[in-house]
Amino acid sequence: MFPLSFNTNCLRNLPLDRAIEETSKAGYEGIDLFCRSEHLHPFDITQEQLDELNDLFARLPIKPVSLATGWPFLLSDDAFEPSLISPDEQARKERI
Repeated sequence: MFPLSFNTNCLRNLPLDRAIEETSKAGYEGIDLFCRSEHLHPFDITQEQLDELNDLFARLPIKPVSLATGWPFLLSDDAFEPSLISPDEQARKERI
C-alpha cells in the first residue's frame, strides 16, 4: 500500500514542530512541508532550524516526503509570479 502524507498548509495555525508531531500522532507516515512564512520559508530558514527539524524527524516515525512550493507569494508580491510562462527568461529561471 502507498503510504499517506499530509500537507502542513492545513495546520499553518500551529508551529511547524507541533504540526509535524500532530500529523505523526494521527498516523501519517509522511509529511509535505509547505513553503510559506508560517512554517518553512526556504529563503529565511536557518541552519539551526534545519538541525532542529532533523532532530525532530529522527525522533518520530513520520518522514518528510516533499517541499510543497505552491504558495502564491513565494517569489514575489504578485501571485504565482514569476511564472514558467513569464516573458522574462530570467524570471522563468527563478521559478525553476
